[in-house]
Amino acid sequence: MKIGLSGERRADIQGLRGFCLVSVVFFHVWPQKFVNGYIGVDIFFLISGYLITNILSAKQCINLEVLADFYKRRFKRIVPMYALTLLVSVSFATWLFTDRLINTMRHKLPWVAAFAMNIGNLLDTKDYWTAVNEIQLFTHLWSLGLEIQFYLLVPVLLLAERYFSVKTSAPTFLFPLALSLVSLILFLVTGEIFSFNTILTRLWQFLSAKVISDIAKYAKEKLYARMCESDDLKKIGLQDCINAIICLALASIVILLSLTPDYTIHPVTLRLSTLAAMSFVLIAGNKPFTRAKIFELPILTFLGDISYVAYLVHWPIIAFTKFYFDVTVFGVFEGSFVLILSLLVASAVHFHLERPSLFWPFPLSTTVVIVAYALCALAFTPLLYRVRHEVFIPESVWASESYLWNNHLDQHWKSEHKNRTLFAGCVNDTSGKHIIGKTFLKMEKNSHCIVHGNPASNLDILMVGNSFAGFSAPHFHDIAAGRYRSLRGIIQKGCSFLQPLSQRCQQYRDAVFKLADVTRPALIIVSMRTYAPQMGPIVENDPALAEMKEIFDKLSTYARFVVVDDAYPAARVPSSVPTSLLKRARFNQSIADLKQDYKAYSSRFRHYFDRVKHFNYSNIVRLETGKLMFNGSDVFTWYNPHNGHSRYCDDYHLSNEAFEILRPQWKTRLDDMFNALERAGIR
Repeated sequence: MKIGLSGERRADIQGLRGFCLVSVVFFHVWPQKFVNGYIGVDIFFLISGYLITNILSAKQCINLEVLADFYKRRFKRIVPMYALTLLVSVSFATWLFTDRLINTMRHKLPWVAAFAMNIGNLLDTKDYWTAVNEIQLFTHLWSLGLEIQFYLLVPVLLLAERYFSVKTSAPTFLFPLALSLVSLILFLVTGEIFSFNTILTRLWQFLSAKVISDIAKYAKEKLYARMCESDDLKKIGLQDCINAIICLALASIVILLSLTPDYTIHPVTLRLSTLAAMSFVLIAGNKPFTRAKIFELPILTFLGDISYVAYLVHWPIIAFTKFYFDVTVFGVFEGSFVLILSLLVASAVHFHLERPSLFWPFPLSTTVVIVAYALCALAFTPLLYRVRHEVFIPESVWASESYLWNNHLDQHWKSEHKNRTLFAGCVNDTSGKHIIGKTFLKMEKNSHCIVHGNPASNLDILMVGNSFAGFSAPHFHDIAAGRYRSLRGIIQKGCSFLQPLSQRCQQYRDAVFKLADVTRPALIIVSMRTYAPQMGPIVENDPALAEMKEIFDKLSTYARFVVVDDAYPAARVPSSVPTSLLKRARFNQSIADLKQDYKAYSSRFRHYFDRVKHFNYSNIVRLETGKLMFNGSDVFTWYNPHNGHSRYCDDYHLSNEAFEILRPQWKTRLDDMFNALERAGIR
C-alpha cells in the first residue's frame, strides 16, 4: 500500500479514515441523534495535515519539480471524482428540484467548482448546523475547500519553518506551534461562521499532529543524548506495550464519544481532546506494534479506501431522498436506505472509476474535469428551463395555476419581502432614532420607520418583534387605518423579544424599551416567533419565565394596551411548503398530509402556554394567533384547499393565504381595544 508521493501506507490510518466517514455520515443522516459525529471532519483535517507535511518534509529541497509532482498527484486524486460528482448531482437536480432550489444551486456552483464553498459560506447568514437540515447539494463540500486551501498553503509554511529554524537556530517545532496557537485563538474568539469556514481558524487542526510529532522528536533526541551519557537505557519493549494500550484506549474513547447516541459534549472540549488523542495515535503508529489495532479492522480499512468517494456522494443522496420523500428528519428506515445506497454507489464508483482514474494520464484527467464543468454550466441554460416547465407544469387549469402561484412564491418571497416597507407610506423614523441615540445596533433596510396617519387622532402605535412582525405589519396597518396619529415600527430579524440570546438582540430590546418609555404609545404590538427557551419545560428559578416577566412588566407600564401576536404553528417539511407542493404536483403525490392537528400544536406549545398563565396583566392581550389559524377546526392545512396556494412562504413565515384567515379575527379583537381606548379619550 502506498501513501502520498511515496512510502508505506498504514492500515490503521485507512481504518481511522473509515471511522471518520462513519462518524460524519451518521451525523449527516441523524444529526439530532449522533450529535458529536461532526468530529470526523476535524480528524480528516488532522490526518491530511499529518500526512502531507510528512511527505513534503521528507524532501531535502522543496523546489518547483517537487511541487509540480505533488500537485499533479493531488489533482488526479481529488479533482476528477469531484467534478464528475458535481456533474451527476447537477444533472439529477435540474430535473428533480424546483426552480428555487435550482437557483440556489446555480449561485453556489461557482464557489463549489473553485473549491471555495467555505468562502462562499462566509457570505451566507446561515451556519453549518442549520444547513445540515436543509436541502442543499453542496453543504458538505466546505471541508474539501479547506483541504485544497491547506494544500496550497503548506509548501509556504514548510519553507518558512525551515527559514526560521536556520536563521534563529530554534527548534523546528516552534514556528508551526506558534501558528497553531494563533489559529486556535482565532477559532475560539471569532464568530461562528468565520471560525467554521476559514483556513486561518482551522490551521491548528491540520498542524496539530505535526506539532506534537516534532515536539516528541525533539524531546526524544534530547533524552536519548542524556541516556547515552548516563548509560541508563529504558526497556523499549515495555514502552511499546504501554503505547499500544494507550492507543487502543484513546481510539475506543473517541469512537464512543462520536457514535454514542444522544450524548453531547462541549464542541471545544471535544475538538481539543479528540485531536490530541488522535495525534498520539498517529504518531505512535509509526511503529507497527503500537498502532491502534481497532482501526486495522478490515471493515474500517475498506471504508477508508472508499471514504473520499463516499463522502462526495452521500450528501447528494441525502438531499435527493429528503426532497423526494418530503421528510425533514430521517427515521430508521429512511436513514438505513441512505446508508446502504451511499455504500453501494461509493463502492461501485471506487472500484470502477476512482481507482482506474489514478492511472489516467494527466491530460486525460484535466480533460474530464473541463468537460464535466462545462456540462454543469450547460445545465442552467434558458433552453433547459423552458423544457423543464413544459414537462412539469400540470395539465389541468386549477393545478397549473396553483403550480405557477406556488412557484412564484417559492422563488420570490424573500426578495419581495426584503424590498417592501413595513407599512404603506412608511418613512425614515428620524425622531425615533434620535430618541434611541447612538448604538452599535445595525438595523436592516426598511426595519425601522414611521407612518403618519390621522392628524386629528391622539393614538400612537408601536410595533416590534422579529421577522414575523415584518410579515404581519402590513395587515395590522390596514386594520388600524384611519384610527392612529402615528404608527411606528422597529423590528429585528432572528431575535427572540422575550429572551434575547445575543448582544445584538439585547441591544434591540433595550432600544425598544427606550423608545416606548419616551413616546408612551397607546398601543404596542409585539409580533414574534416563539423560540426554544420559552418552549422548554419549566424548571426551578426558570430563566425564560423571569425574562418574560421582566419584559411584560415594562411593556405594561409603557402603553395602555399591549397586543402579543405569538405562538405561530410551523410546518414540518424539509425545505418549504411551496417546494413540497410543487414537488408533489410534479410527481403526482398526495398532499393530504400537509397539515397539523390542533392537539399536536397544543402539545408542542404547552410549556410556553404554561409560562404565559403565570402572568395576569389587565392591559396585555394575547391574540392567540396559532389558535386563530385553526379557525375553529381541529386541523390546519398548510395550503388553501380551494386553490392549492401555500399558506407558508417557507416552513414558518405565513403567506397572504394564511393572513386571509387571521385578518378578520384580528380586526374583531383590535376593534374592541380601539373602542376601549376611545372611551378613555384616546381616539
